[in-house]
Amino acid sequence: MEGNRDSLEFKSSLVESREAFRIIRDVYKSLIMTSATLTSGGDFSFIKGRLGIEGFEEKIVGSPFDYNEQALLYIDRNLPRPGSGKDEIFQRESLNVIKDLIKASWGRALVLFTSYRHLNYVAENIGISYPFKSQGDMPPAKLIRWFKDTPNSVLLATATFWQGVDIKGDDLSLVIIVKLPFSSPGDPVYQERCNRLGDRWFFDLALPSAILTLNQGFGRLIRGRNEYGVVAVLDTRIVNSSYGKVIISSLPEMRITGKIEEVKEFFLKSNDNLPDA
Repeated sequence: MEGNRDSLEFKSSLVESREAFRIIRDVYKSLIMTSATLTSGGDFSFIKGRLGIEGFEEKIVGSPFDYNEQALLYIDRNLPRPGSGKDEIFQRESLNVIKDLIKASWGRALVLFTSYRHLNYVAENIGISYPFKSQGDMPPAKLIRWFKDTPNSVLLATATFWQGVDIKGDDLSLVIIVKLPFSSPGDPVYQERCNRLGDRWFFDLALPSAILTLNQGFGRLIRGRNEYGVVAVLDTRIVNSSYGKVIISSLPEMRITGKIEEVKEFFLKSNDNLPDA
């Protein structure tokens, strides 16, 4: 509920979608559901559980892109683990990695955050020679237009920019995912879903939801068969946690590195496809 002295505004959101989806399903003789991000951990269990899907045919179709040739996955293994009271340390130390990656790609980067606090810290301290803007500097559509029209630019973003942003060609060659996109425990709808799952809340909801969002962020990079680029994940939980292998296995298969020098080499080797530095 939100409001001021003159009015009150009530908002609602479905905690469970099964009944609503059943009503839609019963209206039609057949339904076709397609998306690049319907699977989590290599199968459809999560989305089927959320929507109460039973007795449907399912098929995973591989990507038309050759990620082994077109992309490189950079995973930082040296940064401190975020959370557990270490977020400020993580912010300071990840800033240098963000700058190094942006220099390696000559700008043309989308940096995705999970909080405005971290985004604002980087915006205030990044100190790069490339033009950059942050989400909130102008409406989203104008930000995307600015990014496309400004050579070697950098966009710092959160929330809505994890999905639905279509920037084709060399304008975007680097996507930096600063932290794994786990949902905020402060969201009342998410919290209620967790409560209903009990001890299963992490593996039945938190992890598959984060994987789907991560894939959506990942999908901002390669939009065609002649595009090249790097996705960088700075959250060391992807390699140091028990669930990290599940996350990596959910991403497209590609080469993985933990060295900035190899990121530089990747861009140099694909220089014919990139603008001059």
